[in-house]
Amino acid sequence: MFVGFDGNEDAMTSIRNGNLSATVARQPEKIGQLVVQAGSDVLQGKKVKEKIPVPLKLVTEESVEE
Repeated sequence: MFVGFDGNEDAMTSIRNGNLSATVARQPEKIGQLVVQAGSDVLQGKKVKEKIPVPLKLVTEESVEE
């Protein structure tokens, strides 16, 4: 079993071709949403966490087309 990290298009192609079992992908859309929300909170005088974790996504043969 081979698992990669980053979820880029090369990794997705490798999963489709059966050369990679899975990849752990970042979620840039979710990161952007959280950044905008944190920025809005700061502008409203709210406290924000020093670190805001963003869940990673496991991409496998079953989920590669999602």
